[in-house]
Amino acid sequence: MARDLIMLCDRLIARLVGSPPRPPEARLRASWHRRVAVPSAFREGIHAIDWTMEERGLAGLADLAGLSWRLDMDLFFEAWVETIATWVAPRVGATVRSGRLEQTRVPLDWSTPTSGSQRSLLPDVVLEGPDVVVVLDSKYKQHADDIQRLGWHGVSDNVREQHRNDLLQALAYSTLFEAPRVVTLLVYPCAEDSWWRLHERGRVLSRARARTSPRNIELGLLAVPLGGEIADVGGVLEGVVREAVGSPN
Repeated sequence: MARDLIMLCDRLIARLVGSPPRPPEARLRASWHRRVAVPSAFREGIHAIDWTMEERGLAGLADLAGLSWRLDMDLFFEAWVETIATWVAPRVGATVRSGRLEQTRVPLDWSTPTSGSQRSLLPDVVLEGPDVVVVLDSKYKQHADDIQRLGWHGVSDNVREQHRNDLLQALAYSTLFEAPRVVTLLVYPCAEDSWWRLHERGRVLSRARARTSPRNIELGLLAVPLGGEIADVGGVLEGVVREAVGSPN
């Protein structure tokens, strides 16, 4: 199915070769909204165009000047996760720092700079409260859905290896903060219907705890739907922050 959709998109793009891209005018977009008998996918596509044209949503990720109308899905998902965190922050008295804006970068000082490797760590999003830090590391992969459906031993060796690397990165991020409680969440996308099935089973979020004196370190897998209401998944993240604040060290 995915391959067929990609081939269809490629054929449509091929038909547009030689035609300069031109954003639709506001009057034309307004006429689209007034149509009654249109599929929901078409209507949602119009809303997406509006968000892009008017620079709304997606954490302000709307700089498309000189670019074709293709969006890097890794950047899209990272911006969506940042938008969710921005929605949660005022509700829990936290501040948001963005890796996209270079606000979370932490340099690594090698004893011999010329022989060192990676120069810094850059978490995607950091929610910071008085007693808790929640680090969100977005991963545009299907790992969370696969692991929930198939179990750890049911997924491929390649998925397990990639996931181990993700966990090691999350552990590295957890060492960057001195809060009494640090929660690092690997955030994976899933379809909206899959998210609701996970929600009904109480499996949208899975966590593990490493007790280290004087802090508690938590790692988690958070599934985020690519659609729906921000309050649904935002409520899950809000619960994580509130629980972390209220839990004993």
